[in-house]
Amino acid sequence: MAALGNDSVQAESLRAALIKHLVAEGTIQDERVAAAFRAVPRHLFIPHAPLDIAYADDVVLMKRNKVNRPGAALGPSLPTGSRSGL
Repeated sequence: MAALGNDSVQAESLRAALIKHLVAEGTIQDERVAAAFRAVPRHLFIPHAPLDIAYADDVVLMKRNKVNRPGAALGPSLPTGSRSGL
């Protein structure tokens, strides 16, 4: 059970660092978006990825299509306009 607690602490720390980075680079410019990033544990949506990958400012491959090409990906640095309407 201790490992789960450590993972939770690590995830929280990595999430805070990612948000700080995204705010500093101007990707997140709205406090409501920052609050949503703080509230939603990103790693739960990509359980196959290690925590450091889940909270990196990079694309995480989610699945491949029938011809083994990337079919879906998830990345935190979408253009700012894509998030401001959330």
